[in-house]
Amino acid sequence: MSEKITGAEIKAMREQAGIRPSELAKQAGIPHYRLSKIEGGTRKLTETEAALLVAAIHQIIADTISRQAQVQALRPAEAVRTAEAPEAG
Repeated sequence: MSEKITGAEIKAMREQAGIRPSELAKQAGIPHYRLSKIEGGTRKLTETEAALLVAAIHQIIADTISRQAQVQALRPAEAVRTAEAPEAG
């Protein structure tokens, strides 16, 4: 990475994406307590950690978009089944 990223920027990205700290730490493969210290500015962020955290944020966002697309794809099929089902009564 040519530009330095800060813990505060990681925290801002995480919060904007709606990602829990524990979820990000797990996806990035770093201990939760370390992420807390990085985000709080009491621990320096290494280039490796920055790369892991940014990649994890991107992956979580991509997974969320993929799940949403799958749900959206199912909705029309469910609507057809509902329309074809006989009315109760």
